[in-house]
Amino acid sequence: MSNTAVAELVTVTVAGAPVRAEITEIITFHTSEDGRFVDVRLADGTVVEHADALDIAPRAA
Repeated sequence: MSNTAVAELVTVTVAGAPVRAEITEIITFHTSEDGRFVDVRLADGTVVEHADALDIAPRAA
């Protein structure tokens, strides 16, 4: 699998620290009464679960 960034995650941690990271894979997408959420794999291999879909900025190809 390619490690090409398809989008960027821009959010904050629970502690309030800013997070800005490249996303290489969207693993799953799910909805609930609380909103739309995704599980994503970042460029460094970290998997972020239940990220708010509104915190994702797509990249133009």
